[in-house]
Amino acid sequence: MLPYLPPEILDLITDHLRDETTTLEACCLVSKSWVPRTRRHLFARVVFDSFQETTSLEWWMTTFPDPSDSPAHYTRTLEFYTLTVVTAATTHGNAWVRSFNSIVALEVNTEPWGGFDVSLVRLHGLSPTLKCLCFDHPSFNLIQVIRLACSFPLLEDFLFNTPSDLAIDLGDPSTPPTSPKLTGSLVLKGQSAFITRRLLDLPGGLHFTKIMMDFREPMESVVNLVSRCSHTLESLTLDCHFPLCPVVSRSPPLDFSNAEKLEYVEFNWGLTNVWWITASLQTVKSKYLRQITIKVWPFVRFYHPQTDMLQPEWGDLDRLLTELWISRSVLPKVKYNNVGSGLDLEEIAPILLPELTRRGLLGELERK
Repeated sequence: MLPYLPPEILDLITDHLRDETTTLEACCLVSKSWVPRTRRHLFARVVFDSFQETTSLEWWMTTFPDPSDSPAHYTRTLEFYTLTVVTAATTHGNAWVRSFNSIVALEVNTEPWGGFDVSLVRLHGLSPTLKCLCFDHPSFNLIQVIRLACSFPLLEDFLFNTPSDLAIDLGDPSTPPTSPKLTGSLVLKGQSAFITRRLLDLPGGLHFTKIMMDFREPMESVVNLVSRCSHTLESLTLDCHFPLCPVVSRSPPLDFSNAEKLEYVEFNWGLTNVWWITASLQTVKSKYLRQITIKVWPFVRFYHPQTDMLQPEWGDLDRLLTELWISRSVLPKVKYNNVGSGLDLEEIAPILLPELTRRGLLGELERK
């Protein structure tokens, strides 16, 4: 008589082997009863990548010709690489791609050219459980990206990263009639000004708890975005890039007065426009704020070779961070990357941040 193991024990064994692909494939040959649980891990992440553009799609459709009997419903993360893959996925019939109806994350990573005429309509509402949408290096018509995002009612996390102006905002300028929950993370990198404006136009409002974005777009969009999410915002990271430093000096500061849940703030900055950081932090009222991180980058020396020109601005920031530490135990972290700058934070810190230096609250020194 063959030994018998309860299904619960078999499930625990299979779950323990979730990262052992070869072993899981062998488990599929043991018994038909082992297949469903094993497939749950084998097909949890499906990637149609750039190295197997056509063959991977052909392999899938040949191996699983019947979408109703496909392991696609076990997939939780679906990834497309290159426009060839996206085009094939949206033109080779609708049934096979619609079989991925239980994914919680959809990632579209493409080369940055030539995708303005690719339709994403077949991906609309692909999974009612989808919570994360990621576009990396896209060259799509941005109205298509927004309309795709709005087709997932439970969408929480949205990432959009384009290093150039290749992503364009064309098509119907009207605002989608509905918008998703958007209660998770927003990550915007590169030239994302169009996406920011489209997000601000959504009728359901923005409720992100975590925002990470490059400072490459109009300051007004950044200020408005943070303001719109202030009632739910818990974490904010802003990367200020070299060309926009002068733009910051002409812009109003951020308003954190309504951000009652804010816990963490980070500015990846230069030594310039320190007044803007100070003015923004002065509006913080959240009793949950625990840490403020400021990363200083070396390009600032091209603006102010003499650090004594910056002492008044940094003196105000020094006093504010010290006050927040004493009165509310908000930990200040000042980090510095000295690549090619000829400046050393250990030398200029006593000048720019004398009180924090005296109290030993400077944090980490990065020397990459």
